[in-house]
Amino acid sequence: MECCTATIADAIEKRVAQASARADRLTQSILAKAFRGDLVPTEASLARYASSPYESAEELLARIQAE
Repeated sequence: MECCTATIADAIEKRVAQASARADRLTQSILAKAFRGDLVPTEASLARYASSPYESAEELLARIQAE
């Protein structure tokens, strides 16, 4: 019986290690998407969707410098 218990424990330990590795990769993937702005719509895409005007940061800076 001890043999079977060790085998089951080893299998569980292996699955936990695999799940932990997958969670680490998922965390890195989510962080990468967050920094790229892929997790939420951007202000520009929301404005296009609502047919509203959108002024980019570049356009805003140019307008401020011109004033």
